[in-house]
Order: sequence, then C-alpha cells, then structure tokens
Amino acid sequence: MENSFKLPKSISSEILRLKEMPPAYWEKMGERHAMQLFAFAAKTVPAYKTFLLKNGVRPALIKHIKDYQKVPIMNKNIYLRKYSYPDLFPNRELTATHTFSATSGSTGEPFYFPRNSVGDKQYQYFSEVFLVDQFAINQKKTLVILSFGFGMWIAGISTFTYLNALAEKGYPLTVVPTGPNIHFFLGTIKKFAKEYDQVILFGYPPLLKDILDEGQHYGVSWKKYHIKIVTSGEGFSEEFRSYIAKKAGIKNPLLDIVGLYGSTELSGMARETPLSILIRKIAQQHKKVFSELFPGVSSMPSLCQYHPQLIYFEEQEGNLLVTGNASVTPLLRYQFPDRGGVISYNTMRAKLRGVGFDMDALIRKANIARYVMKLPFVYVSERSDKALFFYGINIYPESIKIALFEKSITHLVTGRFYMETIEDKTMRKILNIHIELKAGLHKNEAIHRAVHATVITVLRTRHAEYNHLFLQFPKRALPHINLWNYHSKPYFEIGQKHRWIPKF
Repeated sequence: MENSFKLPKSISSEILRLKEMPPAYWEKMGERHAMQLFAFAAKTVPAYKTFLLKNGVRPALIKHIKDYQKVPIMNKNIYLRKYSYPDLFPNRELTATHTFSATSGSTGEPFYFPRNSVGDKQYQYFSEVFLVDQFAINQKKTLVILSFGFGMWIAGISTFTYLNALAEKGYPLTVVPTGPNIHFFLGTIKKFAKEYDQVILFGYPPLLKDILDEGQHYGVSWKKYHIKIVTSGEGFSEEFRSYIAKKAGIKNPLLDIVGLYGSTELSGMARETPLSILIRKIAQQHKKVFSELFPGVSSMPSLCQYHPQLIYFEEQEGNLLVTGNASVTPLLRYQFPDRGGVISYNTMRAKLRGVGFDMDALIRKANIARYVMKLPFVYVSERSDKALFFYGINIYPESIKIALFEKSITHLVTGRFYMETIEDKTMRKILNIHIELKAGLHKNEAIHRAVHATVITVLRTRHAEYNHLFLQFPKRALPHINLWNYHSKPYFEIGQKHRWIPKF
C-alpha cells in the first residue's frame, strides 16, 4: 500500500481522463483509497493498532465507507504526540523515510513528518497536471522562480524536488530557488526572464506582492514577460488576485493564478482551478450563492478541487478531516484546525442551479470548458486558530487584508500586518494592528489618519458584528494602528514566513 501510487506514463492521457471520467468515478476512487489505507494502517502501524483498540474499534468490522466514517478522529495531540515516534511508522521502519519536514512548532516543539518518494510523486502528479494543462510547460520555455523558504519547511524543498524532476523528465523548464530574498529574485528576472516564453512565480501571497511592488525599483517591467503565479501557505481575497494580476500584467486570472491548499503533513492537497475561481467570484458578487455554498461561514473561503485518488476529504461539524499517505506515517481521518467543507461536483452544480445559476452555462461564458475536471470541491475558511476574539466577536485577518488593498491607501502600505489583542493597565482589551509601510515611506500623522480611517470603514461595512460593536462602544471598538517601516523588526523582518496573528 505504501508504494501503491505510480506516476502515469502519459500526463496528456491522464489529463484527458480527468476531464472525461464522470464525478462518481473519482468519488468512488477516493472511498476505495481511504478504505485501503485504513486496512494497511490497521495491520502494520503499531500506534494505530493501539489507537483503534483503545477506542473500541475492530478493524475487521470496517467494511464500507459508512463504517469508516465512524472511525475515531486523530490529530497531533491525541495521536501523533501520544505514541512513541517509531510506533507511528508501518512495521516501525524509520528507514523508509528519505527526509523530514517540520511544522512551525506554534504550540511547542515542532513535529517532524517523515517523507519518501511516494509523497514526492503524489505532489509531482498533483502539480504536473495543472502546469501542463493550464501553463503549457510542455510547449513553452519556462523559467520558474521559487521564493519559498528552504530548510525543514515543506514548501521550498518539496516544490524544488518535483520541479527538478519535471525538468529531468524533459520539460523545457529552468528552476531558480532564490528563497525569500527579493534582491536575488528580481535580479534573476532581470537577467534571465527575457530568454523564456513565460515566467512562473512561486511563493507566499504577501511576499509575491512585495516582489511585484518592488519590481519597479529594480527596473523590472512585468508586462514585458508572460507571468504566471502559484501561491501557497495561506488563502487570499479576490481583491488580492485582481491586484497582483494588474501588477503582473496577467490578462486571465482564472487561468494564470493558482492558489494551492497544502500542509506539512500531506503536502499538496487541493488547488484552485479556473472553475473554482469562477464560482468563488460569483459567490462574492451574489450573497445568495455565498450562503448556499458556504453556510455558517463569515468571510470568503478559499475554494479548490482535489484528486480523490490522492487524498480523501470529509467534513464533520464544520471541520475538515483528511485521509492520505503522502507522509510515511499514514494519516486517517486526521483533523486540521481548518474550518471548511466538501462539495461533490454534482452537488455544486445542483446548489448553483438552486440559486439561479447554470454551472455549464457559466463555464461556456467564461470560455474555460477545456480546463474543467469533474473533481470534488473543498472549501477552507479561516483556520480555527486564525481569529482573534475581541469583545465577544471573531476578528479575522481577511477583513484587514481587504482594507489594505483599498485604492485610497494601497500606495502607502505593503499589505502585510500583524494583529493581536492586548490589555492595558485597566485590563481593557485593545485590538492592536501593526501595519507595514512601503519602502521609502515613514510614518506621519497624515498617513496614520488615512490608514486608520480605511481600516475602520472596511471593518464596519464588511463585518456586521464589528459594526454592531462599534455602534455600542465606539471608543473601545477602535483599533490601535501602529505603522512600521518597511521590513522592520519584529513583525516584518525579511526571510521568514509572515504571520498575521499570534499562534496559539
């Protein structure tokens, strides 16, 4: 089972299969994958055997997917950190591991996830599909620049590994792993981009925005190149997509900007597609669509499609559960701190029809029919650990992100911020927002007034609960805005993954 995934002999034939096979085919494949992985783990993983025994589960009785959906949920604390590390491995074979990736350690000691070629091949397949289908890397000379951090964090090393494998496979692809160094990144653009048919920028959304903004100071004219963008690490708003599309000279954001949903545990899990982006845009424009697709969600979630033959998603009480084996240690009904849900392809069509939208007509109008794969959808709203609790309401980073992209202040700020709640001497809670100014600017009263006013306006217009709080307690609801020079410590130091709020 641990070596069951094999790369297709022909990626073109595989892409055709992804488009032609009906939704039920992929859903059944996902269920079969989950059941096979469960049987394998229950037989070979000592920790999982004990875990099932303690929870009164007899593996022999788990015969159908409905049985599997009653198997106990696992997470880091009740499973991964609970048992001896070697016992998490099939047959306790640590040597099956080729490398380790680490989580950030936000709740204590980092956890180390073992990886081998199975996970690398799955990530290669996951990415090769859209790189060939949407970006035509099999036909165009392509320069790829990676701004992900390198080291034990998964994004940089894993992305470089599979891109290097694609180059060795024969694609006309050159990979430059600059890491988060903007000087190296833009220097690479200036020196080499003109020699290629297209340039793909990989990175975390806020850093890619910095790079695009800084380009003008380096004499980079983005519109001279055919830019494509792949992001990971966090979601972003449609306002952000529009902003970077305009900056990069991207004419079709449905095709040329792809957000990935991944994790240290299981690498690439889902991705934006032209169809998922189109549906998200419609949901943003029409409240009835938003309410139908994302019940109980307060801010616009990311919407992706996933490959069930690689990963099996479930939704339970608004939380996402995932089953997969991209790590050497199989994960079964593993719970992330992500709020979200799963929508089958046919259910998505029915939901849209129920609120007056014909999905097939939308596809034809957007001219994306040739890119549509009938895969299931997964949506991810703010993580359960990415909201601040302030006077009885949740304040999400998404609202502040949108505010900092308002035309009135986008020339003043980079879009990066860090927010926290603190208590003053009287124990009064204060919403503290630290905001980074663009390079060359220094804080002054005029800038502070403009930024403060915009943040308040956006919070009040986009967040009904905040507006209610503001009307009740205008002085207490006002956030404290702190402006910081570009890349200044401790919140905006270059070279590290940016955080929007404290990690709990």
